[in-house]
Amino acid sequence: MSYILDGTGDYLVTTTKPVTAYPFSVSLWLKRLSEGVASHIPFSMGKGGTVNGSFSCNIDNSGNPSIRATNDAGTVVSKASSTEVVVNQWDHLVLVYTSATSRTLYLNNVGLSPDTDDAGTITWSNINTFRLGVNPVVGGDTHGKIGQVAVWNSSLSAANVTSLYNGDNPLTVATSSLVAYWPLTADLSDSKGSNTLSAISNAQLASPADDPPVDSPTLKYLKILMNGSAASTSGVQGIVFQVPTGGNLTGTKIGEFTNKTFEASLENNKAVLKVLTSDFGGGTLTVSDTPVALVKTSTKTSTIVSCTVIEE
Repeated sequence: MSYILDGTGDYLVTTTKPVTAYPFSVSLWLKRLSEGVASHIPFSMGKGGTVNGSFSCNIDNSGNPSIRATNDAGTVVSKASSTEVVVNQWDHLVLVYTSATSRTLYLNNVGLSPDTDDAGTITWSNINTFRLGVNPVVGGDTHGKIGQVAVWNSSLSAANVTSLYNGDNPLTVATSSLVAYWPLTADLSDSKGSNTLSAISNAQLASPADDPPVDSPTLKYLKILMNGSAASTSGVQGIVFQVPTGGNLTGTKIGEFTNKTFEASLENNKAVLKVLTSDFGGGTLTVSDTPVALVKTSTKTSTIVSCTVIEE
């Protein structure tokens, strides 16, 4: 799936930041829909209302992308590719921010030599927006389609970038450091974390569907059915899975997770929660396993109806 931005005020935004320090990496697919625009900015992260203290990918009016960091004082360090992002073609961009003195841009699996200019001080605690399609002051409107966006709290390797460019799903690449993944389906949810995007102005799902060349792998989930509606169970703070001992939940803990979202629809009048097994440290579970679950909330223990491992 992908979202289309019309170049006049459309963008996607979350006010939760997926990363809070170096290193980090951002991967996205972009299809530009027009030339001659002063600057497309498919990605930015910073403080709303100012470009100072921000990170971004800028595409100039010739179509050349650059990796950029702007420090708290407004000083910009930037390095651009001499290769153009082509109009009406899906192009793959990866931005790797290793440190204040090392940044690398990849365009379609070709990496620039690292930019080693010192970015200076960027106060991470000031960062409060992650945007797709504009910069932190809502400028540099992108006219194009964006899809398959992901963020890692690590420096992706050249091999990782090659895997993504060849169509591997972000959920299968550098999985231990993946912190956010937006397939950019209609609900704009984060399939890895809790950084749900909001669509601003006329940003909308591309129709007809226009998908970047990315696989949809078979993934392993825990599927949990609980008594009550999704609304009544939304206070879940954490779920701890334990191997039962003598019929009691006193065995060895095999994993836990927090802040996951229940599905909107019920199944047999039960609330449904599906979580990637890799998200709670239970990646070795197979579909033949049936873990027992203890659900903890701030005020109560909810009732588990069933907890199974499925593949989709």
